[in-house]
Amino acid sequence: MSPLQKLRQQLQVTRTRQLIWLETSIDQRDRQLQRLLSELELERSQGVLVGSEALCGITPAKTGEVVRLLGTTQSFAVIDAFSGFNPNAVAQIGGSIAGGGVLILLTPDAECWPDYADPEYQHLGYRDQSIRPEGNFIRWVVNQLSLDKRVVRVSTGSYPRVGPISAKPVSAVWPYASPDQRRTVAELLACWSRPASAQVVTADRGRGKSTSIGLALALQTSFQLQQVAICAPQKSAAAEIFNALEILKPERISTPTFFLPAQLLASLSKSGSGYKLLIIDEAAGIPTPVLQQISGGCPHLLLSTTLHGYEGHGRGFGIRFLTQLEHPLACVRHRQLTTPIRWSMDDSLEPLLNDLFLMGIDVPESQRDSDATIDIQQITPSEMIVSPQVLQQVFALLTAAHYRTSPSDLRVLLDAPGQSVWIARKQHRVIGVLWTVTEQLNEPELVAAVYQGTRRPAGNLLPQSFLYHEAWPEVSRFQFERVIRVAVEDPSRRRGVASRLLEQLEILSRTQGRDLIGTSFACYPDVAQFWNAQGYQVARLGEQVDRVAAAPAIIMLKALNSDAEFWLERQYCQFNDRFGQVGYSLDSFTEEWIQSRLMSGDCSPGDRDNLLLKHFAASHAPLSLIRPALARLNRLLVKSSGDLALIDSALSGESLKGPRLAQLRELISGLYLEL
Repeated sequence: MSPLQKLRQQLQVTRTRQLIWLETSIDQRDRQLQRLLSELELERSQGVLVGSEALCGITPAKTGEVVRLLGTTQSFAVIDAFSGFNPNAVAQIGGSIAGGGVLILLTPDAECWPDYADPEYQHLGYRDQSIRPEGNFIRWVVNQLSLDKRVVRVSTGSYPRVGPISAKPVSAVWPYASPDQRRTVAELLACWSRPASAQVVTADRGRGKSTSIGLALALQTSFQLQQVAICAPQKSAAAEIFNALEILKPERISTPTFFLPAQLLASLSKSGSGYKLLIIDEAAGIPTPVLQQISGGCPHLLLSTTLHGYEGHGRGFGIRFLTQLEHPLACVRHRQLTTPIRWSMDDSLEPLLNDLFLMGIDVPESQRDSDATIDIQQITPSEMIVSPQVLQQVFALLTAAHYRTSPSDLRVLLDAPGQSVWIARKQHRVIGVLWTVTEQLNEPELVAAVYQGTRRPAGNLLPQSFLYHEAWPEVSRFQFERVIRVAVEDPSRRRGVASRLLEQLEILSRTQGRDLIGTSFACYPDVAQFWNAQGYQVARLGEQVDRVAAAPAIIMLKALNSDAEFWLERQYCQFNDRFGQVGYSLDSFTEEWIQSRLMSGDCSPGDRDNLLLKHFAASHAPLSLIRPALARLNRLLVKSSGDLALIDSALSGESLKGPRLAQLRELISGLYLEL
């Protein structure tokens, strides 16, 4: 029996899983993978390949398709790094591998891999293929895998023993997969039998958290299922709840109603919604302001979230809210599921992937130490990967600060062009992080394509927004420094740390000739007030409400020179002009906050009316761009009844699409020909 056959036997007996690193060449990967699968006695029908082309007769799943495999069970998975190494896809597919299975990482030789032209670079904003990235993220991966004794590296012939063979299986009685599940269901049922309850259920992935909720729903007699509302960042996140409900109640008369966060806010705002129980699954994936608005809408509240995992949810961001939650009618009960269901407690793959992508790193608790000196410095990706402790602290803060942090953000941080990281240190501990990216679109052909709405390349969020949505070709001469994220540990907040980081950024940006510093985020007044206090002003507000954030995106800018300041004043004037006519989806508090910061008096950018109208008529520019200009034009023209009806529809805020939008463009073009 070969070492690999012995390894597979041990994995099956112990219900543990293994990462196998197969270093090869692009020409030899098919043959070597076939030999590896044969030695492990794995049939190609038992697993999945993540890549762009078939290997060993296995039809590949592309990176963007891996999310569809969540909830499936595989004996093995192959990551073809020659087709691109995407951390989200690796973490997602890793969770589908059952106990006894293997995750095979197919890569170039370790020494060559960081210099390999990874196709993933195209998604990171490298449009020019002649530019060779430094490969910092792959260097990090190679360093970690090379030193980790939990990795089976085929090229070195190192086949470690996998855990004790005496590992005991989890004892459970149907329909429960673990004692954890059984206890959780019993506790949920007990709380739901009371007049009111508030509960928080947490677990790492693969512990059956959502299934427990579904089983409890099927067994409870406290509510009609139509009195239950289920909310999650996306419907697939709550699929296991409905699947478990189906197991015990396949012929149920009614069913719970599923809502995305923005939909739930709209529903709860109506009086007499009738919901008795609100379940928010993957609550850490929903912004805190939204959780605060929806958590008090029902007498019974259940929030659940994954502590560490592939979902792309910032653990600390949501957990801070969950631990501070105060339900108006009941004390909050917290329970955590710890027993894995599909693999053993001795499994090495889950902690290995957590360590590799820094998914299991939490911000340590610390006390206020106001006497300690705060040191602000800029740090490069190369410096971070040779100082793992610093990188871990930086990424832990970024994860805790935002609900959509995912493993792929680690690669963006280390590899994407134009990234900069500033850290605030106190007694050798990172207490604050500022993450920025330099943005500029100055290639004439690309600028023209973005302006006309025919291209939206990755990156350059700020210049693209003002080129397309606001029709400012002039911004192609500006360099923006966009703040991606600013994060400060809890004990150091409201003590000027973020302000000091931004001050250092501004000093360097002026020195380097940047024109504007900006940021974009979901429009929550408390966040906007922070940026306003730093001297940033509202420059643009998105028209679409994010289904998870339940708010439109806002862009705030700060000019760094007179040329940029002159342009920003004109854009601010244009925003003022449009604010009352676009019909932004804002809550009353947010709308009042923005209204209070609008310019008083006449701020009509009438000198741009001709440009905006002609641009709309000749391109894919959005209708909202021209509503104020169209209203002014409408007062000057004599039109037919049909033209009048079309323009009235456009000015009323109606979303014209397809033929009617094309008809409006043609109408405006014709009106200008007549003038």
